[in-house]
Amino acid sequence: MWEEHAEFRVEYAADGTIRTLQNQADPYAMNWAEGTRRWGAVTAPKGIAVRRVHSWQGDELEQRLQFTNQSARPVYFLRGDLGVCLPFNDNYQQAAECLTRRCHTHIFCGGSASWVMALRMGGEGRHLGLRLVEGSFTGYSVERDLAQRSNDRGDFILHPGVPCLQPGETATVAWRLFWFDDPAGFMAALKRSRNFPVVEAPHFTWFLGERAAGTVTAAGPLAVFCNGEPLDCRWETGRDGCVGRFSFPVTREGEYRLTLGAPHGGAWALFYGAPPPERLAGQRCRFLARHQQEDRGALRGAYLIYDNEEHARYYSPTPDHNAGRERVGMGCLMALWLRDHPDAALKASLDAYAAFVLRELYDEQTGDVGNDLHHDQSWDRLYNYPWMAQFFLELYRLEGDAAWLLRAGRCLLRYYEKGGARFYAIGVPGAELYRALQAQGTQTAAEQAQRLKACLADHAQYIAQNGLDYPAHEVNYEQSIVAPAVGILLQAWEVTGEQAWLQEALRHLNVLLLFNGSQPDYHLYETAIRHWDGYWFGKRRLYGDTFPHYWSTLTGVECARLAGIVKSGAAAAVPYETLARRAGNSLRGALCLFRQDGSASCAYVYPHSVNGAPGAFADPWANDQDWALYYAYKYRTFCAPQGNAT
Repeated sequence: MWEEHAEFRVEYAADGTIRTLQNQADPYAMNWAEGTRRWGAVTAPKGIAVRRVHSWQGDELEQRLQFTNQSARPVYFLRGDLGVCLPFNDNYQQAAECLTRRCHTHIFCGGSASWVMALRMGGEGRHLGLRLVEGSFTGYSVERDLAQRSNDRGDFILHPGVPCLQPGETATVAWRLFWFDDPAGFMAALKRSRNFPVVEAPHFTWFLGERAAGTVTAAGPLAVFCNGEPLDCRWETGRDGCVGRFSFPVTREGEYRLTLGAPHGGAWALFYGAPPPERLAGQRCRFLARHQQEDRGALRGAYLIYDNEEHARYYSPTPDHNAGRERVGMGCLMALWLRDHPDAALKASLDAYAAFVLRELYDEQTGDVGNDLHHDQSWDRLYNYPWMAQFFLELYRLEGDAAWLLRAGRCLLRYYEKGGARFYAIGVPGAELYRALQAQGTQTAAEQAQRLKACLADHAQYIAQNGLDYPAHEVNYEQSIVAPAVGILLQAWEVTGEQAWLQEALRHLNVLLLFNGSQPDYHLYETAIRHWDGYWFGKRRLYGDTFPHYWSTLTGVECARLAGIVKSGAAAAVPYETLARRAGNSLRGALCLFRQDGSASCAYVYPHSVNGAPGAFADPWANDQDWALYYAYKYRTFCAPQGNAT
């Protein structure tokens, strides 16, 4: 049965679930409710009956689910026992399909203040929003099509917060669907509802010694608690209702749970206290030297995976578990840290790692980068080249030895010799390497600089010709394809001054920012959507949303890069304050992967469960996450404590 009202066009199945959910004016006829299971399908224990009710509330579609205990005994629910399937259309096909007919689904299960902001991946409105109006959602799970590997985010199963139903008792969860034009319009719609509390803050990750602050917008004053303790909140009347201002000191590492209405209230937001990047980086480098560096055999000097459960190093020739590839980030962090903090023991550790790299990974004659020890080229992976070039560049900056700089140049030029200008690699250090080669002064360095400049221009030209029709890489479409497009275009502008590259970069930046959420939860706030890294890099080998994941910070890196351009006066493309804020929050967002003692996790698997397997955990392996801390420290101008933070 089809029904049309306001902007909605909805097809219902006989049981009241939804087959098709569209905007009538959408030229792409996107179905926002496309998944393996139907929208509104329910998972419930035996004896629980479900009734579905749909109604129109102005221009909004209200959906109600009523759960009734028809058994003779009380039914108690664990989280996950009740589930409502809302299969927002979030999976990765070719880019053209994604940009017009797929959405980034930003979910916030914050009790009675739960919402979903579904943004079409290309940014063209209208977009679909969901606002809870009765009951609560306490978390979500995903069911994935594992045959699609990294390309399917899965069907979302939201879990109503119902602790118990007595015989004959009914509980209701209800939400309204509405259309909006952009993220700002979504937040404005939440506030206009008045009876829906909205928590906002400059950051959701704060540094030790800072004073966290934010606002609650609600229909009227609410009691506010932090970790169960009352929190002073100054209320004043605003355009959208009452606005309460709160603050609290960040005195310890870990989670700060803000609840509204009661100590364990029905709505909440999550903040995090982290040591500043400088302190984290120092502790992390000491941990690397003590616990993650091999001291014998062919792996002598290598920084390896560390298993926080077994308290032991781990190595496997499996590509994502070996001694090369993404793990070069550990060496980059160590070299960057030592530049500002000389330490003989850590320098000896770095020297041993550099020796391992030259002995086992990097070919001095060809500039090739092996995938693993013994110069393994069974997979000549282009991603490896810019990471190795970055490592060599950091060694040059630390030691001043021109040999490291020329290795960096040779390595990145080798990337381009192998077709790198037709590949969207992560972390290409093109502009900074170009400047270093120019400044070095030798003929060889100057020649490398000119070749690199031409390669960057060629790379930018290819990206500009493709436009938003991004080629598939190891995943069909993802944040770490769009981020390199922004980065290469900005770097080409830096070295050539070609204005067209800057304008094209801004177009891609708008698409990149859509991956980032604005949920009041430190796992999610300004964290780009990624949902496969826990499987490839983690010990648990579990697919599912990884919030945070270290490559999410690539969005922050490109915001920081553009902010530097704007601050220099070279361009006035986007307000500096906006770029700096988004850069800082993106970089802060991944710091919960690190602990004060220097230990770390490669990914936090966020959903309550993934295909029935328990989620909501930090993976036990420290693997490849050190790029996040490298970037946070490198761009600490944007990711720095405020006030007297320590």
